Amino acid sequence: MNECINQTYVINGQHGTSVKSAAPRAMTGISAVTLRLLATLSAWQERANSRRELLRLDSRALNDIGISRADAEHEADKPFWRR
Repeated sequence: MNECINQTYVINGQHGTSVKSAAPRAMTGISAVTLRLLATLSAWQERANSRRELLRLDSRALNDIGISRADAEHEADKPFWRR
């Protein structure tokens, strides 16, 4: 979210570069809430996808990451909003 814009300038024959944030300095309350909502929805989607992928791993892969099948199933049974 914090993208920067590089601007080149010339003052009295001297070249320079300034960096300005692309985001406005003061966000409105609505836009800040919207960004938080989008971040939360994105985290929930990622969590749901990760849990689905965990169930697809075979026993060897689960063993490689140190998780038992029971642990994987327990994690996958959690609702997407729970960590």
